Amino acid sequence: MAGDEPVRRLTALLAAVSGSADESAALADGTRRIAAALGGALVAVIDGDRVVACAGVGASSCSEAVLAAPDGTRTPPLSRFALAPGLTLIAGRDGGPLQPDEVVTLSDLARGFSMALRTVRVVGRERALREASDRQSEERAALLGSLAERSKLLERLIRIQRSISHRAPPEEVFAAITAGASELLGLDVVGLRLLDPEDPDTLVLISSFGIPDETVAAIRRSPRGRGASGRAFERGRLVVVDDYSRRPHVHEVYAREGLAAAMAAPVHERGRVVGSLSVASHEAGRRFRAVEQEALLAFAEHASLALSDALTVAELRAAQDARELFLAGVSHELKTPLTVIMGTLRTLERRGDALPAAIRDGLLAAAFERGRDLERLIDRLLQGARAQLASQPCRVSLPELLASAVDGFGISQRLVVEPVPDAEVVLDAGAVRTILGILLENAASHAPSGSEVRVVTRLDDDGVGIVVLSEGALPAELTERELFEPFRRGASARRSGVGLGLSIAARLATAAGGRMTASSGSGRVVFTLLVPDAGSG
Repeated sequence: MAGDEPVRRLTALLAAVSGSADESAALADGTRRIAAALGGALVAVIDGDRVVACAGVGASSCSEAVLAAPDGTRTPPLSRFALAPGLTLIAGRDGGPLQPDEVVTLSDLARGFSMALRTVRVVGRERALREASDRQSEERAALLGSLAERSKLLERLIRIQRSISHRAPPEEVFAAITAGASELLGLDVVGLRLLDPEDPDTLVLISSFGIPDETVAAIRRSPRGRGASGRAFERGRLVVVDDYSRRPHVHEVYAREGLAAAMAAPVHERGRVVGSLSVASHEAGRRFRAVEQEALLAFAEHASLALSDALTVAELRAAQDARELFLAGVSHELKTPLTVIMGTLRTLERRGDALPAAIRDGLLAAAFERGRDLERLIDRLLQGARAQLASQPCRVSLPELLASAVDGFGISQRLVVEPVPDAEVVLDAGAVRTILGILLENAASHAPSGSEVRVVTRLDDDGVGIVVLSEGALPAELTERELFEPFRRGASARRSGVGLGLSIAARLATAAGGRMTASSGSGRVVFTLLVPDAGSG
């Protein structure tokens, strides 16, 4: 029977360790049973340099300090067995090392302990995998539940994206967005609001779904900040409003109608918030789920795409119109003097010898004048090309700059340059000279012959201001904005040209960081150039 004792001890150890709830309990159970089998010897398990289980004599104070003396010697002498990677079983007795038969017992139990511990680890991994699998199953179920909704969202968004790509009118795209949001989210109130370009404090309802006509009329215009839509616009993010009727700053009409909950997302135009898309429900206790919030953000993003696309299309059309107008105007203005020149040369080639000298001289003078027209046109086109880029500002004397700019003018008009502030400024001197030249030429073209043209210069905190005053009036048929557009000429102009001068002057002013203005009254025309002084700071 005594020979069966080691088997019983090993069997009990295996059963106890294998049935432990986790690895920590298995280490404690195994260490305790081995210590008992060795008659109370000190038994511990070390993970690296840390004691993770201890039993037997001295177990209450078992620590690394007990197992190793300061000089590195072991107290008491220890037997060591590897249980698993990183885990070591140690055992010893205060009275001296373990007896040979105890070492044999310890070796057998350590091997069994190692086997059982591997079983515990396998079972633990299986349990963790099973729990992870259960969690994944739950997550899959939730995911499958939302995939159907996301699939519907994707179908709607694809149709809307196709409408945007095909350049459908913005109102059709917006109607598809509001209808799609209502259908997908199952909500009875959807509205798209945009900022009123004439009133930056007001949002205007431009598309809606499910809102009665009388309600639309009452809420078509609303102050920014009012309701979920106004708050989403001002905050630039998704806004969710529960218990709608109890919240401040809501639409009174909606509150009276019993609206329960609303949410809104901002709508952008090239990165700038210009409106919001809102949805709402009359269902009591309604709360918006995360997937619904994501869907609203997606619809709002497509509304943003539609707005930006519409703006791009409008700009492309305007650019195309301007290009066609430019080509038509330039080709006409180039062809007219060229036709005169070519006709004159052909006449002189064929009949020059037979023509009286006075007629020949007249033809040559006319051809020369048309050549000058061509020269002026080419100069204007080159100036227009230069207006695309701003030159580097440089430090110049303001009196010297004005003197060089007006040099050569004043032949057909009496030019008066009022005293110029004696100061140095930092600005695009080339642009200023060209602009002032264009303004003086414009005065010569429109002001009565021999009338006075006055140039006034000022210097203040805003920079340099140069004013050109002449007699006359701006063309009544042109607004100030149209005046600075290409190929715009007043009917009273006395010189030929293509109407590029003021357009180029305005573009040069913008490229130099300044601006041009024009006004007239009391028989006088005033053009003002404002250019910042880069050296004033």
